[in-house]
Amino acid sequence: MNQIAIDDPRWLSAFYRENPLFLAAVRQLAISVPWYAFPGPNSVRVTQTMVNNLARIAEQRATPDEVLADMAGEVRRLLPRRS
Repeated sequence: MNQIAIDDPRWLSAFYRENPLFLAAVRQLAISVPWYAFPGPNSVRVTQTMVNNLARIAEQRATPDEVLADMAGEVRRLLPRRS
């Protein structure tokens, strides 16, 4: 979110004044943190692969070393290759 666009009457301030239900996200701006995405078309799959593998550790189905090796291989396969 861009605070200038939110506050400036030339941009979104009138929209938020007329549509107060959209203010929930704006009011949380102070506690927001940057978000990242992995490159390429498999971005969501990369994140889900990490979640699934970390769950294996939490559920004691695999050791951290096993998970690290598996996860690294799976993520490398999903990320785009440099040309």
